Amino acid sequence: MFVFARALRSKRFPLRQQAFTQRFYITSKSAKSNVGVVESVFVMAFISIAILGPAGWILSNSSDSHRKKK
Repeated sequence: MFVFARALRSKRFPLRQQAFTQRFYITSKSAKSNVGVVESVFVMAFISIAILGPAGWILSNSSDSHRKKK
């Protein structure tokens, strides 16, 4: 750990000042219409099902492959 810290402080590995001084500003326009609670809940539920659905299927069927090897 100390070797790594010494290497960072040495002249061979100078810190890049540009990485610390760069700033990115994200700007955008406001929405044309207000997003309601129903739309927010629908989108969050859809994304959750889209991500957790396949993961649940894989986990539920992973034990089947171990049983078939016998």
